[in-house]
Amino acid sequence: MAALRGRVAAGLPCASIDRLEVRLELSGGWGEGTYDAVLVGFDPGLDALETGELRGDEVDAKLLRLGNGPSAGARISKPVDLAKYLGSDIVALQDVNYIGVFDDSCPLGVCGDGWGLKGIELKGRCAGSSAEVEVSKYQAVDVELQHSDRNKPALIPDLVQAIPLFPKPRPLGYSSAELVWQHNITIDDWHEVGGSAEEHDGIEEAGKTRDELRDLD
Repeated sequence: MAALRGRVAAGLPCASIDRLEVRLELSGGWGEGTYDAVLVGFDPGLDALETGELRGDEVDAKLLRLGNGPSAGARISKPVDLAKYLGSDIVALQDVNYIGVFDDSCPLGVCGDGWGLKGIELKGRCAGSSAEVEVSKYQAVDVELQHSDRNKPALIPDLVQAIPLFPKPRPLGYSSAELVWQHNITIDDWHEVGGSAEEHDGIEEAGKTRDELRDLD
């Protein structure tokens, strides 16, 4: 049966889930909100993006949009379409193996501001039962994130191109969703809701940048 596929880790009530929710919280200090949109992805292949960013229709096709311009201290919970983002209505816990946070920024001056990620969690319902499991090890990462702003046009070249002697138009920038935080997830990171989760050291809790994860391979 599909609901029984996968390895049942010690202490877990199931091997697969039929419902998944992602919870993200921004830090509550001054300036910890953002004008940008915050999205998440679950495909490990997102780490292999040549540019580290998505544009246009690819953004909402591959990423779950959590909020547009969330304020400091915002707590966001969104259901995950398992079939769309993980390929099946019932998913083995071992196949929920990656979480990436993306910052979707416009090319305007107010966009691309820094913001604080307090933490992110996953909560799933066991397939065929009411038991619940969760990944809570990243609920207190407390990291500062920011889009690189490479999607914005440079001011001086724009002014030069505006002079009649240089009529060739210059691109005015573009909106892009850029990978700003990520971490792999193992089946041992899951625990039953209401059960005891193992403690992890501060380095592990903080998550990894794109380059740091690649260095571990």
